[in-house]
Amino acid sequence: MRILNCFLDNRRCGATLRGRRVADHLRTNGIETVFVLNRKQAPDDLFDGYGHRMLRNLQLVRKESPIRSVLLFLLYAPYNLWILCRWIRRKQIDVVQTNGILNVLPALAARLTGRKVLWLLNDMSIPPVLVFFLRPLVRRWSWRIGLCARKLGDHYFADDAVARRKFVLLVPPIESDQWRPEAVDPEPVRQVRSQFNLEGKSPVIAAIGNLNPAKGYEYFIEMAALLRRKIHSAVFVVAGSRLDSQKRYAQQIDRLIDRHGLRDSIRFLGYWRDVRIVLAVCDVFVLSSVREGNPTTVLEAMAMRRPVVAAEVGGVREQIEDGVSGVIVPPRNGEKLAEGVSRILAMSSPQRLAMTDAARARIEQTYDIRRVLQDYLRLFETLSNPSVSG
Repeated sequence: MRILNCFLDNRRCGATLRGRRVADHLRTNGIETVFVLNRKQAPDDLFDGYGHRMLRNLQLVRKESPIRSVLLFLLYAPYNLWILCRWIRRKQIDVVQTNGILNVLPALAARLTGRKVLWLLNDMSIPPVLVFFLRPLVRRWSWRIGLCARKLGDHYFADDAVARRKFVLLVPPIESDQWRPEAVDPEPVRQVRSQFNLEGKSPVIAAIGNLNPAKGYEYFIEMAALLRRKIHSAVFVVAGSRLDSQKRYAQQIDRLIDRHGLRDSIRFLGYWRDVRIVLAVCDVFVLSSVREGNPTTVLEAMAMRRPVVAAEVGGVREQIEDGVSGVIVPPRNGEKLAEGVSRILAMSSPQRLAMTDAARARIEQTYDIRRVLQDYLRLFETLSNPSVSG
């Protein structure tokens, strides 16, 4: 069996890393994956070892340039559709997985070539007017609608009984054997502490994600300013790239840092391939996002036994039991983030250990790659069965 997995990005991010993890494990079960990627930057080695093709302007619309992106999408659509149909036939694809509600062309190519469509919804930031027009396509063209969190099903198809019958929950998988403190080489951790002057600093509070508005870093900065008034030794680290497409946002964050006098307290680590090292140096992980699907970084921090304070966005409440396996706060609120971090720092060692143990248990029970893989295998077995209809 062969899967064509189509992404609107070719960068290392939660969605593409998830796709590679799943593909590796499907391969051991005799299911091959090939990838189609929307080229946004220079090719990465993430999909080396797999057949993959880069296409331009696959995304229907981009927030930073909506009119231009729609025109480019329409200009490239005939060629991209021809390439997709050709690849589906040449690679003898059985199932096309398209990621994101804006990823329309792969689904259309699957329909034109008589293949089945798994449409995975993983983002809740799409403008309502686009959702209104695209929702009927998802409902009609999909054999199954994949959800990275149940919250997305309610967001897109709250009262649509036809669509809801196609739902299948496909949570982000975590390789829990690798994502644990004992599996991290201590030498790179020591190097990071030395390179970024974290030796003897406490507490270290971390965020992970590229600098873009969805990550809500303005609220992380507000939180940092409030915490520094109480804990002068606190240090804040951010691991993520400064994107060319988000220069204005990065400049806005820099101005906020200067306004609050935090230049000496915040460390920007840049892109970090192995974020386990970042998590290993921190005392608390913070998710300040204003938009998410089912944030993988939260799961990774939980697997690494790091206390988590997370804004309630996307599927966060499905990941964390508030007060038991982490702390959930309202989104877009730096003050509440600061209160959440203070709450964790005020815990005794046994209380904090109980919280991180509960978080780790949650990962092993629900998000471990071996368990999630069984969901994928059952799904693809169903999709490959000609007697099953959508």
